[in-house]
Amino acid sequence: MINAMDARTRRTIRKLENAFIDILETKNIDDVSVSEICSNAHVNRTTFYRYYRNQYALLEMIEKELFASLYTTDDIISLLTAMRKRKKEWKRIIHLKGRGCVAENLSVIFSDRIKSRFTVSGICGSIAWWIESDMKESPEAFGRYLSDASGFEL
Repeated sequence: MINAMDARTRRTIRKLENAFIDILETKNIDDVSVSEICSNAHVNRTTFYRYYRNQYALLEMIEKELFASLYTTDDIISLLTAMRKRKKEWKRIIHLKGRGCVAENLSVIFSDRIKSRFTVSGICGSIAWWIESDMKESPEAFGRYLSDASGFEL
């Protein structure tokens, strides 16, 4: 969705996303208002409503965008690197939606590459743990770990 927009629209949407994610560092999503998001993003409320119904729709769009960006990765290191670039968003998604949400979506990405459901589940759970633990290992080191642990060339 964002790639098809002009630069000004993309910039506005990024401002809204970033303001929202920053607010979620200290507040529960149920306590976040559209006015607060707009104020932090320096964007008018009517602009917000041009793109989103409410804060939950904004979260859903962020989540969809995060997962969609992973489908273009062709190896585990690229996938982990892409995730690390938006670490803050990934951490908030796991905090708000749980590991299961991330693991379930990642399993779709890996299911074409790895046929063993057991291995896919282990990889996805490990990636969710990596996100929760602040992605301390580099994508390369963690990717090698996943490859060694699973026995698959990823």
